[in-house]
Amino acid sequence: DRLVCAKLSQLARTRHDEDSESDEDDDDADDDPIVEAQTVPHHGTVNRLRLMPQSPHICATWSESGSVYIHNLSAPLGNLAQPGSAAPGAMEAAGKPIFTYSGHKDEGYALDFSPAKSGMLASGDNANDIHVWQPAEGGQWSVGPEPYSGHTAAVEDIAWSPVEPNVMMSCGCDSTVRVWDCRRKSGSAMTVDEGHGTDINVLSWNKLVNYLVVTGADDGSFRVWDLRSFSSSEPVARFHWHSSSITSVEWSPTESSTLAVSTQLPKHIAYSSTL
Repeated sequence: DRLVCAKLSQLARTRHDEDSESDEDDDDADDDPIVEAQTVPHHGTVNRLRLMPQSPHICATWSESGSVYIHNLSAPLGNLAQPGSAAPGAMEAAGKPIFTYSGHKDEGYALDFSPAKSGMLASGDNANDIHVWQPAEGGQWSVGPEPYSGHTAAVEDIAWSPVEPNVMMSCGCDSTVRVWDCRRKSGSAMTVDEGHGTDINVLSWNKLVNYLVVTGADDGSFRVWDLRSFSSSEPVARFHWHSSSITSVEWSPTESSTLAVSTQLPKHIAYSSTL
């Protein structure tokens, strides 16, 4: 029931035993890092959090209460940059949402801001529906009451196209990956059943190679899709390195062929070159 804004400083390379002789003069190698934090009240447990790429102080959260909140975190972030700059009561004020949407039928986890259109947001719930938010005047949002429907089970994750403001993808517990044209609400533009027979938990859209997407599922596998041949229902690569559910996938922001994948078990992170 709290949002935490943190700042890390005094980070240094950890020295290994075999490096001890060569690093004798490196007095800062094993200095403890400094972690500064600002906490902000939140209504209910946070299921997922996303920051607006164009304005990182704007934060969207999915709450277990079934509502999606928008917060302005300017005060806590400013206080981290310049301690003592926040006015009294600023943290409590940041905890009061600047916008709330309670139109979902159930709580959810799928949430993403569009990198191609400032303020555009999508939220998906456990009742199989997706709602798209359009930015409105005065720092508000307009959320269409009619959902984007097509999934037959909970929507687990959403990712917007890095370059197309009207295109997004979603995945869910119905073992499908769907590409949506936001100009039409009746059914997704393209659908692929991954054939897992299990939940597809996460997806990530490559921001450097805009036709590549990776998905991760409950069976421990992850797959790379080429959107130019998406209709063939065949991924360009399959990996099954993990023995438990994939809970996070992310393309590198600097290397187009590198991604990170992790599972719910500790210390299970894999890096993969796919191109």
